[in-house]
Amino acid sequence: MKHETNEVERNCSCEKGITSHDYCPVLLRREKGGKLKDINDIPYGHMFPMQRSGNPVEDRQFRRKVEEANRNGDCIINVGNGYYRPVPGDTTDESELREYLAKELHRARAIQIKRLKMKGGERVEYLLVIPGRLDNLNDYISAERTNRYKGAQMKSHSEAIVISAIRQCMSGVKIKKPVYMEYRWYEKNKRRDLDNISSFGRKVIQDSLVHAHVLENDGWKEIVGFSDDFCVDAQNPRIEVLIREVG
Repeated sequence: MKHETNEVERNCSCEKGITSHDYCPVLLRREKGGKLKDINDIPYGHMFPMQRSGNPVEDRQFRRKVEEANRNGDCIINVGNGYYRPVPGDTTDESELREYLAKELHRARAIQIKRLKMKGGERVEYLLVIPGRLDNLNDYISAERTNRYKGAQMKSHSEAIVISAIRQCMSGVKIKKPVYMEYRWYEKNKRRDLDNISSFGRKVIQDSLVHAHVLENDGWKEIVGFSDDFCVDAQNPRIEVLIREVG
């Protein structure tokens, strides 16, 4: 059916050659219910996400196109509200991008674990991705000196962030074997000292794993060792923890 342009759409910027990539809601209205037809219709920004098709076959075909586009360097995400391309610098877009990446990493890790178990593999690994960064040791010491309750509040806040990530990446996981933990700290820049970053952060993360019942304890029997690696990612600071069962 031919689309009839109304007065609002005649004055819209998209009629002048600007695409849906510029937050134009008119292009969404042209597809009944905002349903997808072409991958090029996926907009930039979270304001007007494109919804998945109600047809299972079409939806599966389109998801394959999205996966292929992302493999070729595109960046298309869907955290439940529809497809869009996140805009760098937009707080919501960057937050949802981190959420999407964490879920994808968890899904990939779950597939890997399933494959290892089906093949009788002995090495089982889990990847925990914590978006953003945690307070460092100097922050904690300063808070403790100011007010003993302030230090406790800071640690509780950091643990809440980690436990939220655990629920996303390791829901239902209960590790009975000893583990070795590989930490990779992605910082915005190199302003913070390495030891300040990791020493308090490791304590918070390991305590959180115990509180979330992923680990039974964080003593020598449960954690046989750990390593730290430090990187800079100004656009996506995060902490990646590879937890590997040993023994």
